[in-house]
Amino acid sequence: MERNTIYLFSSCQRPLYKMDNLRMLGFPTGSIIHFRYDKKWISENVYTEKLENKDVIVIMVYSEKSGEKLIPKFFPLRKGQIVKIETEGSFFHFYFKVSNEFVDYTKREGDYHDIINSLKNKPTEGSEFLQGKFVSWEELHPDIRFSSEILAWEGIVKKISQEISSFSQTVFYKINKLYDTDRKQEVAMEELEELQNGYKLRSGEKYILELSVYDPRKDVSREEPIFKVHTDKEIITTFPIEIMSGFRLDKKRVYLSIKRRLSDMDTFITLFPQSNIDTISISLLFRLGKSIPLLPLFSIFVGLFLTSGIFLPKAWSNISQILGMIITTVGVWFLNEYRK
Repeated sequence: MERNTIYLFSSCQRPLYKMDNLRMLGFPTGSIIHFRYDKKWISENVYTEKLENKDVIVIMVYSEKSGEKLIPKFFPLRKGQIVKIETEGSFFHFYFKVSNEFVDYTKREGDYHDIINSLKNKPTEGSEFLQGKFVSWEELHPDIRFSSEILAWEGIVKKISQEISSFSQTVFYKINKLYDTDRKQEVAMEELEELQNGYKLRSGEKYILELSVYDPRKDVSREEPIFKVHTDKEIITTFPIEIMSGFRLDKKRVYLSIKRRLSDMDTFITLFPQSNIDTISISLLFRLGKSIPLLPLFSIFVGLFLTSGIFLPKAWSNISQILGMIITTVGVWFLNEYRK
């Protein structure tokens, strides 16, 4: 059995890189993530192997200052699977699909730093920037444990917020699932565009978006809003619009009502953090299927037919036209109500 895996290291040295790590912890299972690396940061065996569909582990790298040196501290986060690798000049683009398996810190005393530090290819200490390799293809260490339980995710965010001061005021969240309330089943992510996964929904139905939120901040109001839910209100209505802070670890639900549509379309729902909250925004792609209102359309057709008076005796034409206009009007009214 293949035991090698791709180790993707993601530093916190820039705000954009920090956001990449937070998104890794927040995106729902099945999301496709894009990381890019200069070739100089990649170990040679990565671009000599065929790595599509291979496993990947994303490892957050925090730089600690020690004298004149930057020392890396490793926090493995989550497992995934390579979808595609592209090259553009000297840059490599890695597209991978995240799984529901997080590195489990609850099954190990201490942390995973020593395990990752034992790898042959990894980021190493440097003066201004870290050196070494940020992408490697090596054997999966047998002591790295994974779990899909919420306790594993909680263990990671608790570890990060306690050991890294810049994360101590960060509100973490994870999108757990999208639930179809009519069919009483979870909605799985699907490939909607190349390298873009999302959810296929049916117009006229209702769904629940479930999230887990971890707020490590102390001495803050637990009644303040931490997110706003943004959608095209002509297409999707949501409740609540604001997600409030609660317990340190809490479960939140956003109720989605999809308006009926006569054509397919794509739209997004985005979780925007409040301006004073240190966290990230995540957008989810929805593809809404059309819903054809057969009864109102049939009524309009019958009404127009009767209004025309075709194939009817002359004596019946006036009655037919009046009846046809009534049926057509009722059909148009139902059609307008259907689209609301």
